[in-house]
Parts: sequence; C-alpha cells; structure tokens
Amino acid sequence: MAGSDARCPSSTCWATPCWLLRHPDQLRLLRGDLRLLPDAIEEFLRYDTSVERTTNRYAARDLELGGVHIPRGGVVAVALASANRAAPLPCGGDADALDITRPVARHLAFGHGIHHCLGAPLARLEARVALHTLLTRVPHLELAVPAESLDWFPAGMVRGVLSLPVRYRLG
Repeated sequence: MAGSDARCPSSTCWATPCWLLRHPDQLRLLRGDLRLLPDAIEEFLRYDTSVERTTNRYAARDLELGGVHIPRGGVVAVALASANRAAPLPCGGDADALDITRPVARHLAFGHGIHHCLGAPLARLEARVALHTLLTRVPHLELAVPAESLDWFPAGMVRGVLSLPVRYRLG
C-alpha cells in the first residue's frame, strides 16, 4: 500500500471504538486499566485489520498451496483478516473472540518481512493517542444505531466503517 491509502490508520481508529462498543466487557476492562492499551491495540489489529487483503502476487512457478494447484503466473492474494484468525494462537484461546488481555496478539495487519508497513509505528501511535483520548475524555459512549446498520467501506483492500454514529455524555 506504501501510504497509498490514508484511510488505513483512520479505519483502525474508527473501527476500534466500534468493536469496543459492541463488546462492553472489553470496554470495561480497558477503561479500568489503560495500561492494557498497547496490547489492546494489537488485539484490535488482529481481530479486525483495516487492510483486508494484500496486493496481488504472481506465482513464479507452478506450486501447490493448501491443496490447491496454482500455475506459474497465477494470482495469489492473502486475505489478511482470515489469516489473522486462521492460525492457532500461541497463547491458546478462541481466535474469533476479541480479548484485549490476550498476551500475544500476533497478526499480519501491517504485513510481514519485506512487505511490512513502514507506517506501522505511526499507525499504532495514532490509534493509542486517539483511543486514550476517547476513553479518558468521553466516559459515557454508546452506539446511536444498531451495530448491524453500520455502513462499511465497499469490498476492496481497505476495511472500515464509513461513519460511527454515537451518543455520549461528558462527565
């Protein structure tokens, strides 16, 4: 992506409150101990990455991957969101569950190896600052619409909510 889509960090910043509001037990845990924030952000990235799939790659030779024959020149794309949940978790637990206390939230949200996102530290910092600010300044926050009615970016490489209608009370 190489900075080609500025929606990536903002998608994470908007989707994270969405998932917290849909999982009030996790919201309570995080509000109760903001020291969980760095690990919670990694868990949010694992649970629902803002980049749905990699750019297309092309097989350099005939190969078999997961029991599927891919001919030389065939298109290969990694569904990052699926990959983040498909591998066994090193600490055990349910990969489909959001758990901000998960000790190691390994994920591919920022790619891997030579394809690792150069902006990953900045995206993590933005998410941490935005979420810390939201949690400390807006103590009473709830979705203003049913979660099922939220609109998401159309299918593509980037995933995120188009808008996040909320109700809040300060103090």
